[in-house]
Amino acid sequence: MHMHNDSAPIYSARPLVQSDREMLERRFEALSSETRRLRFFTLKPRLRAQELDYLTNVDQANHIALVVCVLEEGDWAEIGIGRAVRLPGRPDTADLSLLIVDEYQGCGAGKFLLKQLAQLSASAGIRYFQATYLAENLAIEHIFRHFGATPAEFTQGVCEVVLDLRRLACGE
Repeated sequence: MHMHNDSAPIYSARPLVQSDREMLERRFEALSSETRRLRFFTLKPRLRAQELDYLTNVDQANHIALVVCVLEEGDWAEIGIGRAVRLPGRPDTADLSLLIVDEYQGCGAGKFLLKQLAQLSASAGIRYFQATYLAENLAIEHIFRHFGATPAEFTQGVCEVVLDLRRLACGE
């Protein structure tokens, strides 16, 4: 377990590549069951091989994925992944998902990652992110509201939000 010092964490983002498969598997296994449930809407003990294939087979145009890293004692550690998957038949809109490891939730990594992902997605011609999340996931809702989005509950306990990337670029 690492210690957070008083200074704000330093983040960087890089494109996810196929060789990140093992890291992805390791990081997933280290997540709390609660974080997994909030992200996947179910108690998910592990990622199956075909899920890992899908998650690492990105073209950075229709399936964009970034890894967020934090500087920890002189080394970069991977602490999360954000992805935007263009919707079939709606080329200006992508389905958004963010996942930050438990220790770094609430430390600004999600906001940093969302901004980086928005810039990359906008340059690929995406104008909107759409996201579905559990209403009890207050951390992700906080991030969406921070960027001016108004979530709507569309079925029991599940919320949907649409983010306009042009507005997001201006968000602090």
